[in-house]
Amino acid sequence: MYVQAMLMLDDFAQQPMAMLGEWLFNWGDIHEHFNFFKKGNAVYWSDIGRLMHQRFMVLCAVLSFGCEYVTVLFYNMLYFIGLLALYKSFTHFRPNQKWLFIILIFFIPSVAFWTSGIHKDGLILSLVGMVSWASIKLMDKKHWKNFILLGVLLIFLFGVRYFYFLVFLPFYITFWLTRKNKKPFIAYAVVAFLGIVCFLFSGYINKKTNFLSLVVNKQQEFLSAKGYSDMATPLLDETPRSFMRNFPVAMQHIFIEPIPQIGYQLKYDITAIDALLVLIALLIAIWRLKRKYLQNSFFYLLFFYSIFCLAFIGYTIPNLGALVRYESPFICLQLLCLFAMGDASLKKLPLK
Repeated sequence: MYVQAMLMLDDFAQQPMAMLGEWLFNWGDIHEHFNFFKKGNAVYWSDIGRLMHQRFMVLCAVLSFGCEYVTVLFYNMLYFIGLLALYKSFTHFRPNQKWLFIILIFFIPSVAFWTSGIHKDGLILSLVGMVSWASIKLMDKKHWKNFILLGVLLIFLFGVRYFYFLVFLPFYITFWLTRKNKKPFIAYAVVAFLGIVCFLFSGYINKKTNFLSLVVNKQQEFLSAKGYSDMATPLLDETPRSFMRNFPVAMQHIFIEPIPQIGYQLKYDITAIDALLVLIALLIAIWRLKRKYLQNSFFYLLFFYSIFCLAFIGYTIPNLGALVRYESPFICLQLLCLFAMGDASLKKLPLK
């Protein structure tokens, strides 16, 4: 992505006005691609995210005068602001867990490594943090500036990876409807159930809007890339039976893989140990859940959102390296939500 941005920057030097117009306004013909689930249109919306990422890198390259290492700093500055917003969002509701949230957001090795690189996974986690904090600010003060900020952030979240936004939207609407409800879980469970039913049987309702094809197409794209560390992911087809049959495999890939194989390759051993520690942390968080902390709609929003995104990743990603990278922001959200809904803290965790 950095190389592509530098090539585009060279074109700027030769034709500055023409390339400025290209940089600002050339996003293709949006009017002909409104159906997200048509195969050709899905490629278009994926390219929109790629173009947004590329043009942001061009801006970073301009600000850094073409120095690659300074460009990384600009990129990570935006990423850090989003993580800080995520931290402030969770401490807004659970201020007594601030040190635990700092560790979960900034010091999980796999999350810190994969989301700080120059790709869109870090932007997703950062934008979720910004949207979360902007929503909290809007709840505190319904000012027009807060409305505009939240709208712009949601547009960016949509543009960076539209299929994550499509998962986020129904739960986000549920959050606004249940933010004052003391038992929001039922509403989220109903939305999740209806979402699963609509997802599985959308092809029977309208063949032109088949949600299953979105996942199948993504899996085929990854399979065609032929990456290393193949996990023999079962092929999906556009039928509910195929998705239900492969659900256990998808969950195994997300929460169990990579399985430790000491002595195989060092990088896989390190990744496996990190995954094992994350799994242990998830189990501790579940063990420490408390009823009195299960009334916050914000935690359910990010919990259900991350679960659905992880399922999507488990179905589509066929190789281990890509799996660890794509799941990292949502593993972070899972840990944050589960620990926030319990009484675990650094003093109470069973470290001995």
